[in-house]
Amino acid sequence: MKNSNTLIINNGDIAGLAALATLDRLDRAIIWHPVFSDPASLRRKIAIAEQTVHYGIEQIIKADFTSALPVETENTNSNSIHTTNAMQTLQDAGIVLFAAAEARKHRCGKLIWPTHGNQDYNYISEALERKILLNHIIDLNNEGLEKLTLDTPFLDLSDNEIVDIALRSDAPIKTAWWCDHDGDKNCGGCDQCNRWRKAFDKAGMNNSIKDSQPLRV
Repeated sequence: MKNSNTLIINNGDIAGLAALATLDRLDRAIIWHPVFSDPASLRRKIAIAEQTVHYGIEQIIKADFTSALPVETENTNSNSIHTTNAMQTLQDAGIVLFAAAEARKHRCGKLIWPTHGNQDYNYISEALERKILLNHIIDLNNEGLEKLTLDTPFLDLSDNEIVDIALRSDAPIKTAWWCDHDGDKNCGGCDQCNRWRKAFDKAGMNNSIKDSQPLRV
């Protein structure tokens, strides 16, 4: 494959970190970070910067979605990998297609979207349908070019399995930011902190994570 670069959609969370940690060729990796105007936006930027330094990634692309794709806050979590309404579904599609355009510019053969269903089978089914449709849309622009493929390697995995992959890959967990809020530490009380605490408990590492401060670059 001539287009051997890989672009990863990464918002600084555990799934994005796991996707980065499991790449075969880090020297061919490009991080594409969608930026929103939510409370945790700054912390996720720092998380991305730390992961970039840790893995020696030379290319990072920040995509400004602060006004292009507004996030509904009611009954919706912008830091969640789940899409819970029509607005969020459109946002997912927009993010992937914008990322695909950047992947083309940087001669990538693969675009990784590290969404995962956490045993929500309705979500997994819907996300799989979207993946197939989005791959068809991407294929429309493949004429005369090397094929660009959208990959969702974690789609049917649980949070526990994502944490296990990150640990087995020796990923720097403390660089990730999964909390809904800004701050020097994860708040420990929001939906995302409660969600990932369960996975950390399962891995036997919650005590070392819950009070940890993010690394600095």
